This record gives sequence, structure tokens and C-alpha cells, in this order.
Amino acid sequence: MLLSFLLFLHVIFIIPPCGATVNSALLATLERVSGYAAAAYCRTNYRSGADLPATFPPNTFDQDGFCEIVHSFLNVNEHDTSGLIMLDHTNEAIIITFRGTISHTDWNTNLEGLQYDASDICGEGCIAHSGFLASWESVADNVKSNWTSVLQQYPQYDTIITGHSLGGTLAHICAASLKKMRPNATMSLYTYASPRVGNLIFANSINEGFGNNNHRVTHLNDPVPRLLGRLFGFDHTSPEYHITSPHIRKALSANKKTLAKPANLVVAADDILVLPGPENEAGSLRYSCTNIEMHDEYFIHIAACAVDSKTSLLSRFAIDICHILLLCCNSGLKFGTMWDPVSNGGHP
Repeated sequence: MLLSFLLFLHVIFIIPPCGATVNSALLATLERVSGYAAAAYCRTNYRSGADLPATFPPNTFDQDGFCEIVHSFLNVNEHDTSGLIMLDHTNEAIIITFRGTISHTDWNTNLEGLQYDASDICGEGCIAHSGFLASWESVADNVKSNWTSVLQQYPQYDTIITGHSLGGTLAHICAASLKKMRPNATMSLYTYASPRVGNLIFANSINEGFGNNNHRVTHLNDPVPRLLGRLFGFDHTSPEYHITSPHIRKALSANKKTLAKPANLVVAADDILVLPGPENEAGSLRYSCTNIEMHDEYFIHIAACAVDSKTSLLSRFAIDICHILLLCCNSGLKFGTMWDPVSNGGHP
């Protein structure tokens, strides 16, 4: 308890770095897309039928049915790859969203830490994490064919690709694949708490292919974006959108009876720094300590649908191990571990 309090103080009172911030329009979009990422955790969205209304965690949108599910894939093959293709008619968007880690099989995907040739996706010399790549390949044909079909029906709609944690890594690879497949299609990438996915050639393929439509979001000292070590040849995409608002949901829980609804993470436009470069020391790399509680707090409790107390203790054990490894690494070179057993922030 004391250690958690000291870590909280460390984050609250650290002097914030300087940098450009987002405008109110982009803030609203980042918040909205975090809801799309959250929907991938909700098992109620994985049901038979066509054109079903999507459900979201509490307090994500004003009401369920904000989006229409046109395709879903759940626990595909040995990698448990899961996600949704949805339509947001209000914002004229096709959404491809990938679920983060909620199973031991997902952990196995995270643990497959070797680099693997991804030149068919992003050119000569392109390398990606073998577990993430295999997870994408298990659904690639499915996603591509269904996306193409929906795009033919709604050619004026933009495509938004998103995911949280492990889902963010799949969103990166999906984005690179779809951009190569349809280079002229209008698409944007939004990832939340994503580890590094591939080498610098992979990262640059995203940077160049998406430009200003690439958004890699991190939150304070969440350890997961620091994973897959730079020492082993992994690099992030650019820019980093770094949320500097503190984690307040638990801090306000004692007063929740006075709130109209349970508190989410309060984020203002000037709380989000826009940091250029794949590894900016003013972003998530700058903290000497990490705090896994930051991992789920991306505008909303992003993985709320995945909470299951039955296995959370085992998950927390894995988190503690990784946290120790990260702290050891912080005392020397700033690189993460080769694996990501904490992608679920304590979820099964």
C-alpha cells in the first residue's frame, strides 16, 4: 500500500515535460476511438447474426448501439485472436478493432518473442515480433475479405484501425497490411498502450504510410509501451501521444456516491503531449518507476468488459514479475523485456 502511494505521488508531482498538445477535436476523436478499442473486450459483441448493435463498457458512449457490428472473430486458432469490424454511421467510419490479452493463450502469443521476416507486409528488411505476426496471420484473410466487402458498400467511409495492448500490436500489423493492399484507401491508426511491434523499418512503414493519421497513445508510467526491448532491435512508431493526466478513478471511488456516474480518467487537450520520434525521452520512457494501474486507464477503463476476479490473482503475479524486470532494466539501459505477460493490466 505504501509503495503504491509513493508511486502515485511520484507521478502526480513530477514536473511535466514541454511539448505540443492536441486540439479539442483530436481529443474528442482519441476518446471516441478508445471506446472502439474497449468494445473488442466485450464478449456480448461476439454473437451470431448480422448488423448487430455493439455494446460498450459503462460510460463509454451515451448509449449502446452507437456502432453496428458487421463481422466478428473470436479466439481464432491457437492464438485466441479476437476482434470486430463495426460501422459508425454517425462518423462515417469502418472500424477494425482488436482485443487485448485476456487469456493464457494470449500470453503465449506475447511470449513468442523472436523477430520474424515481415517483408511481405512492409518491404525488404522489415522485421516483426513472431507471436504478434502469427496472431495477425491467423485472421488476415478473414479481415481483409470482410473489410473489402464493407468498403465496397460504404466507399465514402474512412477506415479506423485500433486496439489496446496486444490489440494495439495487431492493429499496427493490420494497418501496414491494409495500406499495402489498398494504398489509396483513407485510413487512420489509433493504438493504446501498445508494446513495440517490429524493427525501425516496420515502424517507418507505418510512419510514412499513415503520416498524421498515426496515433500511438501512452499514459504516464504504464510499463507496457516500454516492452519489447530496443536492445533487441524493436522500435516504436511516431509520434507518441502521451497522456499526462493522473489516474483518478480509484482516488475518487470513495466519493462515487456524489458522482453522477463512476469517474473516468479526466483528460484535457493540454494533458496530451505530441512527441515526435520513435523513442522520445519526454514520453513514457522518462519515468524511473512504472505502475501497471495506468495500463487500463485510457480515457475510460478500457478493458472493463474483461474483468474477471477468478483469474486476476494469477495475472497480478505475472504483472509483479514483469514490473520487477522493468525496474531492474531502468537502473541501467532503458529497454523493456522481450515478453509482455502484462498486456491485460490484470485481466484473465
